[in-house]
Amino acid sequence: MRRLIGLIILVVAAVLLVSACGRKLPAPLGIQLGPGVSLGTMPDAASNFGGEAFTFTATMTSGTGVTSWSWDFGGGAIPNTATGSGNSSSVNVTLVNPSLTADESYSGSFTATDVNGSTTKTFEYTVGPTQNRAPTVTLTYADGVLTATAADEDGDELTFTFTVDSGDVTVTPATIGPTSTYVQTATVAAAGFEDVDFTITVTVDDGMGGTDSDSVSDTLVTPKPPDNAIWMTVDKTTVAVGDTIVLTVWAYNTANPLRYLDSAMVEYEGFGVGGATLTTDTFNLGAVGGDAGDVDGFWTLVPGGNFGLVLGGISLFGPYDADYFVDDVQVPAGRKYIAVNVSPTFTGTPGEAPAGSTGALFNVTLTAETAGTAEFHFVHEYSQSAGGAIIAGTMYSSDENTHYSFVDDQSLEITVE
Repeated sequence: MRRLIGLIILVVAAVLLVSACGRKLPAPLGIQLGPGVSLGTMPDAASNFGGEAFTFTATMTSGTGVTSWSWDFGGGAIPNTATGSGNSSSVNVTLVNPSLTADESYSGSFTATDVNGSTTKTFEYTVGPTQNRAPTVTLTYADGVLTATAADEDGDELTFTFTVDSGDVTVTPATIGPTSTYVQTATVAAAGFEDVDFTITVTVDDGMGGTDSDSVSDTLVTPKPPDNAIWMTVDKTTVAVGDTIVLTVWAYNTANPLRYLDSAMVEYEGFGVGGATLTTDTFNLGAVGGDAGDVDGFWTLVPGGNFGLVLGGISLFGPYDADYFVDDVQVPAGRKYIAVNVSPTFTGTPGEAPAGSTGALFNVTLTAETAGTAEFHFVHEYSQSAGGAIIAGTMYSSDENTHYSFVDDQSLEITVE
C-alpha cells in the first residue's frame, strides 16, 4: 500500500513538471525608480522661428516630490540649459536658427530626480528660419539739431535718411550709414534769416526689408548776422575723395548799398575747383531770404564791364597757392585761395543792391582731393611778406570811390573721407 501511494505521488509530480515545462512563465514586473515625466509641446518650424520666444514645459509625478530637474536644449535655445526643482517646469528661451532661409533641427533632453532615482526623456524639435524684425526710430529737434534715436532687436546696421517734407531748409547730412551707431544727429539750416517752419522725416532701413519712420515739426530760428557780413554755405559737409560740393557765398548789407563786389577771397585746402567760369546764373543777390537758385536780375543790370558779365561770364581767379602772410604769419603750405571780382566800368549806370538786401552772391563747384578736415575761410587782409603792405582780401564798394570790408570771420569745415 505504501508503495502504491509513493508511486501515485511520483506520477503526480511528473505530470506537474511536464505541464510547467510546456508553458511560458510571466515576465518580471518593471519598477519605476524616478519621477514620471510628461513634456509639453515642442517647437515646430511651421510656427516657431529663430529669434522668437518659446516656453518649454514639463510636468512630473513623484510620491516624494521632485528634488531637481534640468533641461538641455541641444543648442537650439538661449539659454541652452536650465535647472530647477518641483513637480513642474516652465522655461522661457529665445529660439536659435542661424539660417534666414532653412529650417533647423535639434535634439534635447530633460531629466527629473527624486529620492528614488532619475528619469530622462529625450526629444526632437525644429526651428523655422530667423525672421527679420523691423527697426524703430524716434526723431527730436532742438536748437538747429535733429536727433534720431533708433533700435533694432536683430542688431542690424541701419541707414538713416532725412527728408524735408515742408519748409525752405536743408538737412546735413541727408543720409547716414549703414551704421551700428543707433543715435545720429543732423543739422537743419536755411539760406535766409527769417524764421522758417518745417517738417522733417527720418527713415531708418535695416537692409533686410525692415523700416520705420518718424517726423518732427518745428521752427528754425536763424539769428541775423552783423551788418555787412559775408559767409559761406555748402550743400554737404561730408564727402568722399573725388566727390564734389557746391560752395555758395552770401552777403548781407544793412548799412550800405552794394554796387561792386571788389573781391571775395576764400582760402581753403584739400579741394580743387571745378567750373571755373561763373555766369550770370550764379550771381543772385536779392532780398532777405532769397534762394541761391533764384536769379533776381541785379547783376545783369551791369552794362558790360571789365569781365564781360552780361556778355558771357566772369572769370574765377584761382585756385592759387596761398603764398602770403596774414597778421605777419605765413599761410601754411598746401592751402589755396580763389577770388571773385565784379568791377565794371562806369559806362552807363551800374546796378545797386540797396542797404538791407541779402542773398547768394555766387556758387563754385569744388572737388575733394585729399582726405581729412578741410577748412574754408575768407581772407580779410593779407600781405605778400611779413610786415609788408596790407592788401584787402574781401571787400565791396558802395560807389566809385568808397570801399568797405565785409564782416568775414566765419570758418567752415568739411570732412573728406
